Parts: sequence; structure tokens; C-alpha cells
Amino acid sequence: MRILLPLPDRDFDVTEVAVPWKLLTDLGHEVVIATEHGDGPPAADPLLITGVLFGQLGAESEPKEFYRQLTDASAFRHPLAWADLEPEAYDGLILPGGHAPGMRQYLGSDVLREKIAEFWRLDRPVGAICHGVLTLARTNDPATGRGLLADRRTT
Repeated sequence: MRILLPLPDRDFDVTEVAVPWKLLTDLGHEVVIATEHGDGPPAADPLLITGVLFGQLGAESEPKEFYRQLTDASAFRHPLAWADLEPEAYDGLILPGGHAPGMRQYLGSDVLREKIAEFWRLDRPVGAICHGVLTLARTNDPATGRGLLADRRTT
């Protein structure tokens, strides 16, 4: 299966990206990374790597190791551009989160929301983690004008 994992250029959550990537790739799935312009590898929130966020929060050692492995992956070093995505080419979509300023690019992108809406119409699995849910929740169905999550139950 091919799983799409769109990311901002910087400041995504290490654990919310690296753990799903690691689990899926270990199971033999292809995880495709995409950023706004596809012009180079993205970068996680550095405070989550150093573990000094608010003096206590940060990624655990295992997700940090998964992230190190992820940064060596070709799909990470050479992401696709959001505008070039063809949602029908993917079997699943994962929308991770993050909370640092670089996430605004991802949370506010009209292009990314358009691609999410196209993917949603395919009725394929979508996972949204933490702030990634905001991107999904801010996406409207062009056919109805209603939010994709209208009348949906989520956890």
C-alpha cells in the first residue's frame, strides 16, 4: 500500500511523524512524503528533539531514533510537492501534527486542503493526529460546502 504523509517544511512533531512512518514501512508499506514545494527535506520541531520544550517535554528516545532513520529515507530527502499530488495514487492518508510556528504553513494551506478533499472523496482510510485534525477539520467538501467532518464521529 502507498500511504501519503504531507508535512510542513518545519516544526512537525517528531513522534507523530516518525512512529507511523516506522510502523508502516516495517510492515512493507510505501510512505510518500510531501511538502508544500517539494524542494528539500522537511525538519521536525528541534525542541522536541532536544527535549527542552517547556523544560520537560520532548520526544522519547525511540521516536528520535525512528526520526533519524526517517531522515535517511529517500522519500524524506526528496519529498513531492502538495500541488503535484494525485490523491487516487494513495491507499491511505496520515495527517500528523505539531504546534510550533512552522505548522501554520500546513494548517493554513488551501492547496493541501484541496488535496485532502480529493482524497476524502475516494473513501479511503484517513488518520489525523493531534493538530493534524485541524487540517482535516478546516477542509470543506467542494460539492456541499460543508466540513469533511460534519456528521462524522471521530476519536
